[in-house]
Amino acid sequence: MSYAVTARVTKETKDAFDAYADNLGLEASALAKLLLKRECRHGQLAAAVKAGRIPIAPPQSSRGSALRTITAHFSSSDAVKEFDGYATLCGLTRGSAGAWVFARELHERWLENALLRPPGPDQQ
Repeated sequence: MSYAVTARVTKETKDAFDAYADNLGLEASALAKLLLKRECRHGQLAAAVKAGRIPIAPPQSSRGSALRTITAHFSSSDAVKEFDGYATLCGLTRGSAGAWVFARELHERWLENALLRPPGPDQQ
């Protein structure tokens, strides 16, 4: 059985996400899974909602511009349920919350920066 969180995004976001994952040496699903787990732990979306900043609206399909999907595949339903609950607390569907997380990473580039940063002196 497959357990997944799927977010609908624009073609441009999907292409950028796939290129970003490839640049990091990851499958897009693995990157998506990592970002969703990080979001559940750090709560950037929840903080934005609490502060009154409205998260990006889910993309709308327009004529000739079909939406694409980014999917995080999990091995159990527990992680999907965790993200579902988190998204609900933020007042969003898991797809909308996922789309926000993925778009934010394309802007923030947290993982890319973390991989480029050398370990601190106490970690060498």
